[in-house]
Amino acid sequence: MSIPVSLYERLERKFGREEALEIAKMIEDFFDEMDRKAGEIALQKKLELKDELTKELATKADLITARAELEGEIKNVRTELEGKIEKVRIELGARIDRLDLKLNLLILLVVIVLTVMNPVVAELLKKWFGIH
Repeated sequence: MSIPVSLYERLERKFGREEALEIAKMIEDFFDEMDRKAGEIALQKKLELKDELTKELATKADLITARAELEGEIKNVRTELEGKIEKVRIELGARIDRLDLKLNLLILLVVIVLTVMNPVVAELLKKWFGIH
């Protein structure tokens, strides 16, 4: 970076040509050094920020791992649920079978009662058992 001409002219008037050139060179070296240090600091801050963001943000690998874990959990829940559903299905099947048996017995009992209460059947039963 070069210094403005007006500054160089003032330095030349105040210190002379040789001194002004030396001071101008020192100022330019100072600005160059400051630019270099500013670049280093900017790079360092950029790397620090990248490192912090990397720690805070989920990476693609993190997301893949989380997805695999979730899929595993979903599979476990599904398996558990299917097991519970099958258990309930078996229990309901057993209850239906018992209710079916009870219904058949009730139907048979109703048929028997209706048959016995029929006057014709009642007369036949009286004759067979000798009841008057």
